Amino acid sequence: MKQLHISIIGAGLGGLCLAQMLKRAHIAFDVFERDPAPNSRTQGYRIRIDADGQRALAASLPESLYTLFRETASIAASAGQFLTPQLESTLDERIPESWRSNTDEENPIKDEDLRVNRQTLREILMTGIEDHIHFNHAFDHYVVKQDGRVEVYFDNRSPISSDALVGADGVNSAVRSQLAPDALPLDTGSICIYGKTQLKELNDHALDNGMRVIFANGFTAIFDDICFKAPLPDIAACIEPRCSLTPIDDYLYWALIGPKSRFGIGHSTVSQQELQAVLHKVMFDVTEDWHLTI
Repeated sequence: MKQLHISIIGAGLGGLCLAQMLKRAHIAFDVFERDPAPNSRTQGYRIRIDADGQRALAASLPESLYTLFRETASIAASAGQFLTPQLESTLDERIPESWRSNTDEENPIKDEDLRVNRQTLREILMTGIEDHIHFNHAFDHYVVKQDGRVEVYFDNRSPISSDALVGADGVNSAVRSQLAPDALPLDTGSICIYGKTQLKELNDHALDNGMRVIFANGFTAIFDDICFKAPLPDIAACIEPRCSLTPIDDYLYWALIGPKSRFGIGHSTVSQQELQAVLHKVMFDVTEDWHLTI
């Protein structure tokens, strides 16, 4: 019996998690990514993995890699809080059940959201399947053949044939645009500006370790200290030596979310350069009356 082969477009977290599950199920696969290399662009910063995400990773990864995922998660001293700009608790505080302290013995860690560094999780997900991840392969289009197989075409690359094609190439998926051209992403009119600041560069700040969500003037701000148990390469060396993790210093993750119009951007698409030009002024204008130590 001929073995199935699956082609996955996109080497993000979703595509790599699927690839790990296919490997575990002994199904042949290859992942194709348009970026020239794994480190061609930044991968974002903190991401929360809820209970469903943790179960998916547990079902997909070898035990050592799943353990490494958990051990490289950020440690929190307290549960999250909803606050005003003056760091007072809001009247409508509703902390989700999964936002529980790591130190709460009645709520085991397996039930709470985990805060992980996105690049670190991606490096874990690539471990053991490196030979099946092909960078510098920009997807162009696909053709379904008479026998039901899929011919996948790339820019300046030879086509490959698979039994199935999976589009895991993000919100602006090129695979989706061919398969379902009318299923366009909806512009909500909001924008999220996020970044990180090394904790060693901060003498002090008014937010304890743990997520803090601030509501003010039509905006939502998120602050989250991301602190690791030990240097990430050291953790990997003890649990899964095959996995090479990039060193990441502890950092403060921050994000500001609100309507494009309130940022002075309007509803038109803006370039990265245009956004950077207004970012500094916008951030100060929005937060000028907030607590001085934020």
